[in-house]
Amino acid sequence: NSAYEGIITAGSLAAYLESHPDAGVVDTALFARSTPPPGITADPAFLDRAFSLKKGELSSLVETAEGYAIISATAIQEPQIPELSTVRVQAEADYKYEKAAEKAAAIANQLIDDFKKEGASYKDLVEGKGLSVQNSGPLVKNPGDHQSSFPQALVQSAFGLSPADPVASEPGRSGQDYYVYWFNDRKAPETAISAEDKERYKGLLQQFKQRQIVDAWLANRQSQAKISIHSSLENF
Repeated sequence: NSAYEGIITAGSLAAYLESHPDAGVVDTALFARSTPPPGITADPAFLDRAFSLKKGELSSLVETAEGYAIISATAIQEPQIPELSTVRVQAEADYKYEKAAEKAAAIANQLIDDFKKEGASYKDLVEGKGLSVQNSGPLVKNPGDHQSSFPQALVQSAFGLSPADPVASEPGRSGQDYYVYWFNDRKAPETAISAEDKERYKGLLQQFKQRQIVDAWLANRQSQAKISIHSSLENF
């Protein structure tokens, strides 16, 4: 706040720096939002404010995860379309990737439609498209126990499938890959219980059953008895 007031009083950042040469200033060359240079935070709030300034404009205080900043836009250059010769390799790679992703998504969606319409075996439909079936093996919800090649990000969705609704309604995506997956089997989790825990659970179950018996006996007695509660005792 003190620095901001000092800049306003001096009339410009340059004038303020003449009397405050030790102020922590980072001077950059032109940079894009996606590639902030060293010394400049990539905090979205900072970049949003920086790229909203006009040439010569000074920002107010900008709070970031790394502290506070004041931004002065000394120059602005509009985005430029590079010559194709300089980006041809990357452009071709991006184009191929985009088309491959579109084709993979189309095949995955078609597989799901075929599964639901034709009633054929999953294996036959998959192999008919030149693909192969992979078994995920047992899946668990706890990320720390995940040992399958099936993406952890899709496990929650997979647990929503059942024998009555065995196929995911849309392809799952993880990174650059699309997944069509279906329900195969479900097993109850197996958790080892120590002898000590077994005795403790046995005791808790016995107490629960005893309370049920007593409550049932009291309910039966109340149903056969005439009960009166004095008004002076209602709050006790």
